Amino acid sequence: MIPWFELPARPLSPVPLDVPSLLALAGVGAGGWLTRHQARAAGLDGRRAVDGYFVAMAAALLCGHWADLLLYRRGELAADPWLALPWGPGYASVGAFLGAAAALWAWHRPSLATLGRGATPEDNGWRQVDTLAAPLALALGLTRVGCFLGHHHAGRLSALPFAVAYPGGARHDLGLHEAAGVLALLALLAWPGLRRGAPGTRVALGAIGYGVVRFLVEALRGDDLERIGRRSDPRYFGLTLAQYLALALLA
Repeated sequence: MIPWFELPARPLSPVPLDVPSLLALAGVGAGGWLTRHQARAAGLDGRRAVDGYFVAMAAALLCGHWADLLLYRRGELAADPWLALPWGPGYASVGAFLGAAAALWAWHRPSLATLGRGATPEDNGWRQVDTLAAPLALALGLTRVGCFLGHHHAGRLSALPFAVAYPGGARHDLGLHEAAGVLALLALLAWPGLRRGAPGTRVALGAIGYGVVRFLVEALRGDDLERIGRRSDPRYFGLTLAQYLALALLA
């Protein structure tokens, strides 16, 4: 069983950042570097790919924060509208993924629209989007490692060896599970042999793989977290919002 541990916040002037936040920033930066590498290996414009990646990250940050406020903290938002500013605390992954997907579609839409109409390989937007599959997995994987170190996402009670000894009983740690699944997916998406596949192969595998990982991880989400001073995510017809997102990715 993994013992309970707490990491102290390390101030980084002028904004205090803890270890999970630093890992998330490192993941975003590493993803940008990998995007450039993947684009160049595919013979594409690395600068455009990197710009699209960071547009997606900005949209994920903003929409994830707004989704957290609208889904879980409407009362706080009504009392303090300044919470809507993008550097406020709290992020919902459902909003982050939808924001990133919308930004990527808008960024690559002109070249995606050429698919099937005699476009050259360099103009094919799906080849450009393919270069983002592994970088997005890298950024998310490191972010979820940070979630595990900060114990952000408690799951169901468990006696398994990889459960974390949360106060009040050992539980699954969803950050740990998702980090393991996403980093394993990263190894597949970064495999050079996938470049020989049809345009869109890697982004399709990424969507399917992450859909499976997230659906299974969400099945372990705790529904009794109020007993340890946390909030349980609501379920709609037995599933969380993230599970419906996972099903959409699979589709």
